[in-house]
Amino acid sequence: MTINLNQARKLAELGVKRKTLKYWGVMNAGYRGTPRIADAWTDLGIYDNVLPAYNAEELLGMLKGDLEMYRFEGECTASTAVNHDKPSQDCTTFYGATLTEALCNKLIFDLENGVVTVEEVNKWAL
Repeated sequence: MTINLNQARKLAELGVKRKTLKYWGVMNAGYRGTPRIADAWTDLGIYDNVLPAYNAEELLGMLKGDLEMYRFEGECTASTAVNHDKPSQDCTTFYGATLTEALCNKLIFDLENGVVTVEEVNKWAL
């Protein structure tokens, strides 16, 4: 599973430029306009727009700290692991149709709120 196209656009807008194994390939709407997932080794030049389609493992490499992840009633969640010694610790939960989408929502939040910088995300190796 990979992040969805809207999440890929948001991460690109935020400046995330890490290499990945798969990409969203988007062609001109007048020509086979349906976005599709393409492998990194295919000819990405045939697409009008190419965006990284990160998977859960790649996203975990971009996130800081310990996470708690659950699947409950068809929805996946990712949240910062709660330190039970510090009950006042803020814990925000992020949801997604898949674990990958939930992790991406957390990464977007972290980038937008200064928990992690785009420079840190882009330099961390897989």
